[in-house]
Amino acid sequence: MFEDSKAWLEQTEKLVRFTRANGFACETVSAARPMLTARGYVLVCNKFSYTYDIQDKGGNWLVSVR
Repeated sequence: MFEDSKAWLEQTEKLVRFTRANGFACETVSAARPMLTARGYVLVCNKFSYTYDIQDKGGNWLVSVR
C-alpha cells in the first residue's frame, strides 16, 4: 500500500491530526497500521495508552476508541 516510509509517515500524521480534530488525545504515536478486515486504520497513541479505529463508514470517516 505505502511503498516508502515517507508516504506512510505523511499518512500517519494525517491520522493524528484527524484524531485530534475529533477531540481525542494523541501526543505521541506508538503504532499505526491499516486495518486488515475493514477500510480504515488503527492508531495507537501515548505509550500504548489509547487505541483508535479510524474507519470509513458509508463515505464518512469516524474515529472510535477501542
